[in-house]
Amino acid sequence: RQAERMGRYPLLTKSGSNEFHGEAAVQYESDALTGEEKDSLWASNRDFERMLPYANIGGPILKDKLWFFLSYNYEDKSETYEYTDPLATADSVDRNIEDSNLFAKLTFAVNPENTINISNTFRSLEDKNVGADENRMPDALGLTESDDMRMRANFKSILSETMVLEL
Repeated sequence: RQAERMGRYPLLTKSGSNEFHGEAAVQYESDALTGEEKDSLWASNRDFERMLPYANIGGPILKDKLWFFLSYNYEDKSETYEYTDPLATADSVDRNIEDSNLFAKLTFAVNPENTINISNTFRSLEDKNVGADENRMPDALGLTESDDMRMRANFKSILSETMVLEL
């Protein structure tokens, strides 16, 4: 969980298949789907909703030579925090997170022993009312917005005495 909050997503992709593959799904969580619980000394129940749709597809562009892979996932999460402090300027505050990630990869087989991979990751995050919890006053909350992109290129080779001539 901590890795997700910090924006690190472990990802391993398989390169080079001459068949198309893909999937799409939605994960949904909500307090409306949970059983009745009582508040305790250490935790209180709160309204929440989380939707996580994702899709990916991969396959050949040129058979045995060039392949692609695309993956997209999105998180839409909202939580409501109730305040019991009489000095609070509001009865409750909503925290909303929108996080989208797009990953794209191309794999080119120079020859059977040498491949080049180029991948790109783009992430857009908007977190409204950062730091919301039952103990923090609504006036102390903030907004986080960030967009970042990372590109990576890899050359994979099986070393041999004729490698330079193979390229």
